[in-house]
Amino acid sequence: MKIIRLIFGLISVCVLFVYSCKSDEYEEWRIINDHWYNRAIVAYSDSDGYQMSSTGLIYKILEPGYQRRPNDNSLIYVKYSGNFIDGRVFDNTDSTWLFMSSSVQGWREALKLIQDGGHIKFILPYSIGYGSTDAGFVPPYSTLIFDVKLYKSMN
Repeated sequence: MKIIRLIFGLISVCVLFVYSCKSDEYEEWRIINDHWYNRAIVAYSDSDGYQMSSTGLIYKILEPGYQRRPNDNSLIYVKYSGNFIDGRVFDNTDSTWLFMSSSVQGWREALKLIQDGGHIKFILPYSIGYGSTDAGFVPPYSTLIFDVKLYKSMN
């Protein structure tokens, strides 16, 4: 009986150790992204045409577009690229249809700033992006840089 308790205790300690290591797995990545984003706030605030919203979205409208502006219920047709802060491309598409409602908060916010035919570049802090969860090729705590052309939105 003592051996079973000892084995159970060792297994419990191992599980706790593995869990605590996993929770710290992205801590360094979070720190790097926080540091880069804080420097970007200063750098882009002095750059021509860049603005920062109250949520922390840093953006530059390259072309405002015309006519229709998307809303949370819009189906949108876009061309975009997404990069990590080190310049690596994690997503790139020639054109695709997306539902605004299935986009992260920062995407919905950024695309509401332009109209059909508009073009925007934005820096998405993880707080309004994917947060502390991973999303496919995007690790938790990732600050992301997007270049998006909105071709059409249907409300």
